[in-house]
Amino acid sequence: MGASSKNTPDFCLFQFAENATRPGVYDLVGTPENPPIRYFRLSTPRAQFLVLQGAKYVLETWEGGVKTAFTGLVPAVALGYYYGDLVEVKRDQKRRKSFVVFYLRENTVTVYYFRSYTLFPAKRLPFINRFISQLS
Repeated sequence: MGASSKNTPDFCLFQFAENATRPGVYDLVGTPENPPIRYFRLSTPRAQFLVLQGAKYVLETWEGGVKTAFTGLVPAVALGYYYGDLVEVKRDQKRRKSFVVFYLRENTVTVYYFRSYTLFPAKRLPFINRFISQLS
């Protein structure tokens, strides 16, 4: 777990690599502790509400044929960065939202996962810009 400054909440960093035999599917790299997802598929949004929110991609993952997490990924100002609210569906069908920042480059994706952290829409871009600037 990490934090980039006193004003930034703790986050977990996860790395994913594109599956060589399943284009558009990304698998978790390594064996980190308690990852929210182990793999995901990226596709273009079909749901109108995601398109209206500005999503360029949709992330979805399943376990045992049941969708367990999803989010629309909206482009941030910095090239290659996207953000969204990862909706995780737990075994008891309760949902948890966690803010995520994605960095897509070639065949890899870095995920900054802010467990159970949410932001009002007006605060998202300033938060992301500050967070990305602290990564450099």
